[in-house]
Amino acid sequence: MTRLLTSALLLLAGVFTTGSAQPQQIITDKVPSAILLEPGTTRLHVLTAGVDAKFDRILHRDSGDVAPRWFVIDTETNRVVDSATFDAFFNYFPIRAGLDHVRRRLYVAQDRRIRSYDLTTLELVNDTVASGDYATVSFEPISSILLAHMRPGFSSVGYVTGLNPLTGDTLGVYTVGINPQMSIAQIDPAIRGLAVYTLSEGTFAAPDALLSYSGGNPDIYNAVNGATVGGAVGAFATYRSGGILYALVGVSGADVIRVVDTRTHRSIASMPVIAPIAMSVDSSSNGTISVASANGKLYRFNHIDFQLRDSVELPGPASAVAVRELVTALAIPYRDPTMSGFDSLVAIYNAALGRVVDTLVVGPKPSSLFFDQVGDLHVFGHNNDGSGWWHVLDAQTFATKDRRAIAGLHQGAAIEYDKLLDSMFTVVRSPTANRNVVVAIGARDASAATRVVYDDSTIAGEISSVALNADYLIVLEKSLLEATRDGFVHVIRRSDGQRIVKALAGVGPTFASMISKGRQGADGVYVVNTAFSASTISLVAFKQNLLGSDTLGRGANHLLPHETGGPAAVTMNGNHELVRIDLSQGTVVSRAPTGTSGFDGPREAIELVGGLEPAYAVTTYAGDVRFLEGGTAYRIEPTGGKAEGIARVGERLYVANAFTPNYQSDSTVVIINLGVGAVANDARAIAHLEQSYPNPARDRSRVYFALTTSDEVRFEIRALDGSLVATPIDRHMAAGSYAIELPVHALAAGTYLYTLRTGGFVTSRTMQVTR
Repeated sequence: MTRLLTSALLLLAGVFTTGSAQPQQIITDKVPSAILLEPGTTRLHVLTAGVDAKFDRILHRDSGDVAPRWFVIDTETNRVVDSATFDAFFNYFPIRAGLDHVRRRLYVAQDRRIRSYDLTTLELVNDTVASGDYATVSFEPISSILLAHMRPGFSSVGYVTGLNPLTGDTLGVYTVGINPQMSIAQIDPAIRGLAVYTLSEGTFAAPDALLSYSGGNPDIYNAVNGATVGGAVGAFATYRSGGILYALVGVSGADVIRVVDTRTHRSIASMPVIAPIAMSVDSSSNGTISVASANGKLYRFNHIDFQLRDSVELPGPASAVAVRELVTALAIPYRDPTMSGFDSLVAIYNAALGRVVDTLVVGPKPSSLFFDQVGDLHVFGHNNDGSGWWHVLDAQTFATKDRRAIAGLHQGAAIEYDKLLDSMFTVVRSPTANRNVVVAIGARDASAATRVVYDDSTIAGEISSVALNADYLIVLEKSLLEATRDGFVHVIRRSDGQRIVKALAGVGPTFASMISKGRQGADGVYVVNTAFSASTISLVAFKQNLLGSDTLGRGANHLLPHETGGPAAVTMNGNHELVRIDLSQGTVVSRAPTGTSGFDGPREAIELVGGLEPAYAVTTYAGDVRFLEGGTAYRIEPTGGKAEGIARVGERLYVANAFTPNYQSDSTVVIINLGVGAVANDARAIAHLEQSYPNPARDRSRVYFALTTSDEVRFEIRALDGSLVATPIDRHMAAGSYAIELPVHALAAGTYLYTLRTGGFVTSRTMQVTR
């Protein structure tokens, strides 16, 4: 980037007024697009797209191209105080950039990568935060991550990728809609974690704009129950009863099975078992929860009231359990509870007789088994040389019907059986690709070919296990540095084989299952991470189309969050509407026509006055800003060009005119006065208060706030009954951005109100504390 700070340039990029009928203007350079307000300062950042004369995304300085630029405007004087020239075009128009005012970084998608620049000096800091032809990037301030948007093709679905801005590491990849534009984030109280909402433009030719949801919590059990699961998890299963999907978490370190209602993520019961290591559930009317323990016993519990029915001694500790009516089969890979020697047995327990009625010699170290749709028992294990074996035992006599080999069967991988397809899914080592892949194998057709159903050559780790339900395959990826690095969970839609989610899990992901749908109808996955002695349960939630088919319409352009968690606003360039959406419910609250038509639709919006019927200022390509309230345009302010980006500072709006009325490159930022009355209704002109994170919090939480002027500042924390709990700040403070650690460790569990008071400005937000 070339710095251009000469006095001649700053005079050229000054302020002038074109007459009483025209708004005040600031001259920048070709095609101003994004306008970003730096919180707590008077600085406004304007990014221009420049002119790509050859439409090849390569900057040719001697062929009519105009380089993209960066201008800093002092809003007190309305003059350009700094500027710089970029050495590459932005990857997409309109420009969507991320601004981190705490670390003082600007993140942009340029030259097929994400770059970062210093907000103060405008200098390049990191040429490649992350590689990839990302179209746009957003910065999420709650958890300080980047959200980068990929557009594989104009009519193909895209992706949003979460990135660590410091390391460039991928935190998650979610499939969204066609041509994703931008993302916003907020705390979702239902999952006690971050929720990301991504707006996809669609093709404009059809009503295919989408709003997608993705969210999660790295330790959902702890967040909801206020305590860890209690040690290392050795067994995990889910089952449905009475319309409720339960998760059974066998904690070897605590000698207990915890029963979790997956709708609320709360532990509702527990069953004492010494070191549980395998489970299976028969959820029929006489159903049982069958649990094998490390001390060589089988425990059987009622699946409704979780009371112990009986227990029985086994020939040794079982590594897997399968139940069919009154018969329970158990794979016995060890001779005794000390696990000092390997065995080759399957024990058959008969519930009617209450005892083990047979022990069958199979292959060495049996590790998994299931009953197929006709009742035959399939048993799997590994030979001493590591090769996989597979025995099929007759449903009535348990005599061996078939013996097969499974080349490259991954040790420790689950065998998942799909009764409807009569096929099993597992993980094998591909001899040609030299990496683990997920395969499907016909259970009873020995001649059926092994079919690869998931292979990812881009992963840094290793596929280690697979689970499934009717709609999805859930594939776990462990880090090759398992002891120190988090793994990932991949969610693949079975109908078309498309990966919908790749999300960060914890260290050592071992078990996984789909769970109950969330309140927006979002799908959810539990991933049990079993590293060391402290296991965690990660939650990953997602819904590709939050609102349902055809709800938004055509040509979504901009997503505006509500500062206090109210309805978000979407500008629909194709529909010529401003659509307000309740993100928590995934429903449309209202639709307001902008009165535009054709290709002159709305582009961006900002909220002016909050309330049940807030007012918005909306930029349009009709050459104006339209003020909407209650579904009606009550004011129209001409800008003299096709208006793109917009920002508000006090009683003024700053609007980027990207193009002239006939689509030539414009270079102006227009200033529109709102009037003193508008400022009186907007406390954000004085200060800005963000939501604390994490929220809910157990040990610590941080909140950011910004002051535009120096003044007396008082920061209070109160209980809901109004009693004062703490006053972390009560002093004079200079203008600027601040972060404060809230004294969560000293607070009892409950809901609190924290309030910022300064210069007549008073605003509050809520915070939850769990124990």
